[in-house]
Amino acid sequence: MSEVSSIGPTDVIERPARSLDAFVAKRRRVVSSCRLRGMSVEEIHAYLEKKGIVDPRTGTPFSKNTIYADAREISRHWQDEMLKDISEHRARVLAELSEVKSAAWKGSKLNIVLSAIDREIGLLGLNELERLSTEIALANLLKGLPTEIRSALKTQLSSKVREIRAGKDSLKMITNPGIEKIKEKASA
Repeated sequence: MSEVSSIGPTDVIERPARSLDAFVAKRRRVVSSCRLRGMSVEEIHAYLEKKGIVDPRTGTPFSKNTIYADAREISRHWQDEMLKDISEHRARVLAELSEVKSAAWKGSKLNIVLSAIDREIGLLGLNELERLSTEIALANLLKGLPTEIRSALKTQLSSKVREIRAGKDSLKMITNPGIEKIKEKASA
């Protein structure tokens, strides 16, 4: 029984592998290689058939459903690997930032320490937690106000956030005269 060490779209699985699991793994390597080259399930099916890569149990070409299931499993595997890689990368970057902070503390370079802390906050998503807690606190504050005032404040706040995100305005407090105008409209 022969085995092919490197399998890709140009390789052929010459004979069935020693076990069905090994053969499935080899078929999936071919399917994976084809998917990475942008081939559709139909194109992979035709490619396997053309190359004579067939089901070792029946000697017939694999069904499109089998190829589709392989492609789906390969995608799941790639996603799992990506998540693992992201987690490992995040851990490595955090360790590197820790080293940077340590060296910066020793050299009394507080601007570098603060920069490293800021990067850690971003990497860990702590700014997002702060934003969410601010939104929850704001919702609780608005809860007790009359509907008209609450609606007007939400509109004004949304507009201000859009301006800030677009870089058109810096963060400024909503002025008391602005709130007074909203109250006047609500009572009119």
